[in-house]
Order: sequence, then structure tokens, then C-alpha cells
Amino acid sequence: MARQIAGLLPLKGAQARASAPDAHVWLSASAGTGKTHVLTARVFRLLLGGVDPEHILCLTFTKAGATEMAERIHARLAAWVQMDGPALAEDLNALGEDITPEMRARARQLFARVLEATGGGLRIQTIHSFSQQLLAAFPLEAGLVPGFRALEDREQQELARLALEEMVVDAEARGDNPLIEALHALALRLGEAGAEAYLRRCARAHPVLAGLPEDLRSWLFTALELPTGDIEAEIADRCTDDMFDVAALRRLAKANAN
Repeated sequence: MARQIAGLLPLKGAQARASAPDAHVWLSASAGTGKTHVLTARVFRLLLGGVDPEHILCLTFTKAGATEMAERIHARLAAWVQMDGPALAEDLNALGEDITPEMRARARQLFARVLEATGGGLRIQTIHSFSQQLLAAFPLEAGLVPGFRALEDREQQELARLALEEMVVDAEARGDNPLIEALHALALRLGEAGAEAYLRRCARAHPVLAGLPEDLRSWLFTALELPTGDIEAEIADRCTDDMFDVAALRRLAKANAN
């Protein structure tokens, strides 16, 4: 017995126009409005129109997005293989395609075509992985050493830890007590892992930090409109009766007490 899955949601209005494979489209929409649905529909329509799977490239921002899109496309193509006639016709109609015997036969063949395509079928990947492939294919043009590879997350973390360790050793060797005290304060406040993560974020924001003035304390106090004198005295001045509607506060206190 053929396995049934939920039918495709019909494409309407702008969604149908955006999924049309014969136009260049810039799609912009809020989260949860069906962008992935439209993009997967566009892939289906390209395949149904005769485009070879190896000629289709889908790029996403995240690995999770690439995985979700690949699962949606492959699950639907696999379902078309054994889907009964009326259900398949409903999917084709939702995509805005002609419901002809030839189109139904083509839809049932797409899963095999994708599996047999050169290069492993549809390319659905992140922008980062696609960029790495381009750099690997043209290293000399990019000014890179042929055979380079991107660092794994574990290697990046290890290099960051080594850099922090060298910074601490160097500070101790130079007797840079302010830096050592600042690191101790960070570790006490955030814990070892939290301090390390904070310093890595600072390293990524180096251009911004490099532009800060040497007298950072005065700059911060001015930027945040904070007092530079005796803080306790400033707080006391801001909390005098003249600064509050004391009569209203007393009325509220009496009302609450009652």
C-alpha cells in the first residue's frame, strides 16, 4: 500500500510568482511566512521543468537550514515515487504545474535522477561551505596556499586557548600587574570558561577596541553621562526629598497600608 504524506501547501499570489523558475527573483519576507516552502517549490519546479539536479545550487546561512531544506526536498521526491495518482496530482496543482500523464511520470522519476546525478545530486549547502569550495578550487587566485583547509571548531578553540595562555605568561614576565588583575577579576566574575569566551569575543571585535581612547574610564563616564566625582555623594544628592514628590509617595504608602 502506498505511503501517504501531507500534501504540499498551494502557492498563491507572490509565492507562486516567486517560485516560477523562469524569472530572477529577490524574495524578502518575515520569519515563519513560508520562505523555505517557496524556495523548495522553486527547486521542484526547476526539476519538473527538466533542469539537471547537478545544475541546481541552494545556499543557506546555517547548517540547520541546509539540512531542513534537503530533508524537505528528498522526502517529497521519494514520496512522489509511490504516491497515488490523485495525491500526486494535488501536489502538482499546488506547485502550479500541468497535471498531465507526462508530468506525473517525470515527477516519479525525479528521485532516481537526483540520486544518480553527477556530484551526488542536489547541492544544498551553507554559504560558508560553498565559499570554501571556491577558495579550494582557485587558491592561487585567492592568494592562498594550495591544499589549505579551514580550521575545525575544536582547532580554533585550541588556538584561542594557546593565545590566551601566551598572553598571561607574557604579562607575568613583563610584570603587567593591571592586566593580570583584570584577568583575575574576569575569572572570578565569569568563571574560567566564561572569561575565555568573553576574551574571544573581544578578539573578534579588535578593530572597535583598537579605536578606544587610552583614558577609557573618563571616556565611558562621559559617554554614559555618569558622575566622575564622589559616587556616594552623588547618590545622596539624587535621593533627597527635593528630587521626589514626597507627598505623593506618602499618600501611596498610606493607601497601601490601609
